[in-house]
Amino acid sequence: MHEQAVSDAASAPRLAVRDLVVTYSVASGGLFSPRAAVRAVDGVTLTVGAGEVVALVGESGCGKTSLARAVAGLVAPSAGRVELDGADVTGFPAHLDSRLRAAIQMVFQDPFESLNPRKTVLATLTQPLRLNATVPPGERRAEAARLLALAGLPPEALERYPHEFSGGQRQRIGIARAIATRPRLLIADEAVSALDISIRAQLLALLGSLQKELALSMLFITHDLAVVRSFADRVLVMYLGRIVEEGPTAAVFEQPAHPYTRALLAATPIPDPVAARATPREILGGDVPSPRDIPRGCRFHPRCPLAVARCATEEPAHRLLPRAAGAAVAVSCHLAS
Repeated sequence: MHEQAVSDAASAPRLAVRDLVVTYSVASGGLFSPRAAVRAVDGVTLTVGAGEVVALVGESGCGKTSLARAVAGLVAPSAGRVELDGADVTGFPAHLDSRLRAAIQMVFQDPFESLNPRKTVLATLTQPLRLNATVPPGERRAEAARLLALAGLPPEALERYPHEFSGGQRQRIGIARAIATRPRLLIADEAVSALDISIRAQLLALLGSLQKELALSMLFITHDLAVVRSFADRVLVMYLGRIVEEGPTAAVFEQPAHPYTRALLAATPIPDPVAARATPREILGGDVPSPRDIPRGCRFHPRCPLAVARCATEEPAHRLLPRAAGAAVAVSCHLAS
């Protein structure tokens, strides 16, 4: 029995999310009106393999951050299951082994809001070392300096406070804190979107080098497809709480199957102005509908330029489509081919 359990764990993906639902209770009207349940994440299933980088993309409001926070144990899912190397970590219950709790870490979008302004960098970096008892007390300062060096900052930064750093430097501190517990899975939630383009490139290079050096698996969440092509092994496209397309990054970028994916790619800036003018654009109108009022049928059909009558009444199945060189993508669209 024990041998079988070890074998199952060895063959399991690093992260497995199964039929995950995240529901929020929101006001539906006046002061005394009943509250409504809103599904921010609506039955999502995904995996991240050992050493794999998976990008989760979509417009603001599609549920990416709610999914990330549920995987990281910061919100409790309403249904579904989160597994790390085959172990159930759903909701991160208090009795869960501390090593499992430390094995999933997160880098947040706002590097200033995610750092305690009253704590020095030393206190910020040694807190996870103390809580998880991974480093003896006498060695914690040296370990904090090592983490800073991995993140590209000098040891003198240990005695300074968050307000004394630039946005890019603060995000480096956030990354150093995230890797302090030696996680197996790192979730980067819009970790570079608040930074200017030159700093963004530096932080992406840092994340990429740490991912390889520390053998991290990564769930990289962004609304910017321009950073995904060269960074992620696979890409998942999310719309209104569900995954509508997924597959190897090259296959999705070169032959997108879902109209929403094509619209996201068309909105990606092209550096060459001549090429930009020559490239046909598939303009997507409107905004993501409210999760309080999800359309019937295909939830993308009110904005889809290709929608037919069937799209308004029948929810599409998630099905596989073959691509070049033996690759395949999975898509939820009646018309995709």
